[in-house]
Amino acid sequence: MAVWQRQFFFRAPVLLLLVLVFLFVIALGLRLYNIDEPPSDFHPTRQYRSAIIARGYYYEALRTASEWKRDLASLNKQREGSLEPPIMELMASFAYRIYGGEHLWIPRLLSITFWMVGGVFLYLIARQIVSAPAAVISTAFYLLLPYGVIASRSFQPDPLMVMLLLISIFTILRYHDNLSGFRLGIAASISSLAALTKPVCLFLIFGTFFSVAIYRQGIRRSLINPTSLLFTTVTLSLTTIYYGYGIFAAGFLRGQAESSFFPHLLAQPAFWENWLKKIMEVIGGTYLIVALLGVLMLSGGLSRALLIGLWSSYLVFGLAFNYYIHTHDYYQLQFIPVVGLSLGPAGALIMRLISQRGRGPYRSAYVRGIVFLAGTLSLLLIALSVVSATREARSELAASQFENRIKTYEEIGEVVKHSPSTLFWAPDYGKPLEYYGWISGRQWPTMDDIESERLQGARETSTEERFEEMDAEIAPEYFIFILDSEWANTQEQKDLEGFLTSNFSVLAENDDYMVFSLREED
Repeated sequence: MAVWQRQFFFRAPVLLLLVLVFLFVIALGLRLYNIDEPPSDFHPTRQYRSAIIARGYYYEALRTASEWKRDLASLNKQREGSLEPPIMELMASFAYRIYGGEHLWIPRLLSITFWMVGGVFLYLIARQIVSAPAAVISTAFYLLLPYGVIASRSFQPDPLMVMLLLISIFTILRYHDNLSGFRLGIAASISSLAALTKPVCLFLIFGTFFSVAIYRQGIRRSLINPTSLLFTTVTLSLTTIYYGYGIFAAGFLRGQAESSFFPHLLAQPAFWENWLKKIMEVIGGTYLIVALLGVLMLSGGLSRALLIGLWSSYLVFGLAFNYYIHTHDYYQLQFIPVVGLSLGPAGALIMRLISQRGRGPYRSAYVRGIVFLAGTLSLLLIALSVVSATREARSELAASQFENRIKTYEEIGEVVKHSPSTLFWAPDYGKPLEYYGWISGRQWPTMDDIESERLQGARETSTEERFEEMDAEIAPEYFIFILDSEWANTQEQKDLEGFLTSNFSVLAENDDYMVFSLREED
């Protein structure tokens, strides 16, 4: 360790450990705040989709439950279809059985645990790039970024994916430190699990492996090396089996794959603008600029090769999934560790300036004072930024108000007699409505759905045509119209409401919803 590192704040390993423990305790406390509230604080559509699938697995094995609940839970699980393997949902259902009940704070606690474990491995990775004090800055960003606090409580596969991605990067670096077959097998196996959880992380995994391999061995040797082929084969094995089957054989993932990439978006300025907006929403402009400077500060070596590989692979990932990267903010989640690692070099420079204030060109008292003041102010700004981030995250968590809507959904469930055949127009694709109302059915297409259809070249469909198609598919008994929806006062909303009012009778109505009976006997 350099002299300046020994002379800085973390002179004793014990003090460094205490700082890290303090960071993790604060980060954990933020995430546990109001964890038993409904998961409406972050992409409810995705969270309640997972909740519905987990409920299906749980009730299918719960013989003490009433038959109609078991049947409805299983039906809803089937109707959700398959995206990623239901790893989180299965773990949640097992935890429900152990705990003795269905509680949504359980899978959220699992997600928190995964993100926190990822923080440990991010620190270990950062230690291979910068000094221990600078690695603490990288870890603090990862743990306390407001968006990360919210997202890491989400019942989605993403926190698990980020954890496995960080473990993968760590094991890849360990392998390149000691080129043993055992370490290669560990790195490839972890990478395979990460890719199976959510294959979008493959870009960063291969970006890490080949950027370090090229730095160590050169382009030609790294590409023709049998170990590179072995790593690639093992890493892609599980992903190829599951996702290849889902796209090309069974077809249940074909629509998801087809809607991921639209070539013409690359030529549209709005695409690049929206992508940058999503990055700013998640990361923030200041952190992004400092992270970029951190990469430029590295003169060369393994550290720069790794960071350039991570940034480059993130860019390729965004181009390959260009529809989701500019419309879904959580597609930036794996970019958080990349930015965190890139902040380390900037933090190291600040510490170096402070510690060297009394040597070399800094002998002048005036210069020493300026450098010391600049360094101290920089650290103060970082500290204030962390405090602001924690307060912002806590504020967002506390603002979650969902109880009244839950009561409305439960009331609707009673009105439609927990029907398994409904159509609905509701917020969040109707997932919370299905979950709390104990109903099943199909969501009427949203504005995003129609825009996606347009991008794929589908012809324009009228309200009557859509209804006839959905009626033939599930023979709905009711149409549930939530008045507080994303299409309020739009032309589509008026067309749909006019069509329903003209053709069907209103079964129930208040300020929050309308329920139309689609069969005469009601």
